[in-house]
Amino acid sequence: MKVNKETAVAICQDYGFSTADGWNEPRLAKKLTELVQLYRSGEYEPEDAEPEEVLRSLAEVVKSGEPIEFGEEEVGRRERAEADDEEEGEPVAGDEDEEEKEEAEEVEEPVVGCPLGVGDRVIVHDSEEDWKGIVHELLTSGRVMVRDRRGETWEVAVEKCEVVKRAAEVESKQMVEPSKPSKSSPEDDELRSLKERLQALRAKKKKQKKQKQETTELVSPKRLSRDGCAVKTLRSHPEGGVLGELADESDVRWQRQGKQSNLRSANEIMDRIVKVGVLFGLLKLEGKRVTWLKTE
Repeated sequence: MKVNKETAVAICQDYGFSTADGWNEPRLAKKLTELVQLYRSGEYEPEDAEPEEVLRSLAEVVKSGEPIEFGEEEVGRRERAEADDEEEGEPVAGDEDEEEKEEAEEVEEPVVGCPLGVGDRVIVHDSEEDWKGIVHELLTSGRVMVRDRRGETWEVAVEKCEVVKRAAEVESKQMVEPSKPSKSSPEDDELRSLKERLQALRAKKKKQKKQKQETTELVSPKRLSRDGCAVKTLRSHPEGGVLGELADESDVRWQRQGKQSNLRSANEIMDRIVKVGVLFGLLKLEGKRVTWLKTE
């Protein structure tokens, strides 16, 4: 069953929902259904007679389980108009009224005599605090709707608006003049210069640090761990080798770095490295013989 949205808002506001005019249709239908149930139980009695007639008609709709929808026709009003016309012997005039209303809205004349135009940038001299905005709509010759920076619109008297720039001037300037860089103050220039010098200093320090690291690597080669010595030994024998001999060579590499010899540790680490290589399909172990399957 369809009900006029304005009437539904009026019923909700009559109950106390002052912000009902901003609800969407699903929420409005839900609240209206709740109010109908309250009306049926006697917990809500509207002050006006018209909302009560609509609630009485909607009570039957909700009772039957039919959902409430919003449309041009209003529950109860059209039925009463048809009943009255049948008693008087006159045709229903609801459709004609709607057509006349639509024609009146289409033929709405523009506002004449307003010194402001849509798109004008103005300063609104309010009693509490002045604020900037753009004229959004012309209501009358003395009242306009102004949109503030947050996107909200306010009805303001024309005499409170001070024009900063006309809409035509803004459009022509955007079309003719290219965008120019904003002029910076001496303080901004000094701050920008300090930032550039700081970035250059950081880049210089970073370059010096990198050069120092490269020099250190050339002078004193990086020392290898036990695992590193074992891996390097395996890579130096692409044809493979005997597990024990590879472990001995790995221990020799370890001693060249100034470390103490430990053959047991060298054998254990070489066994572990070879098992990992076999697991990943890089090495092949046949008895004590280690061979490479992949050289990469």
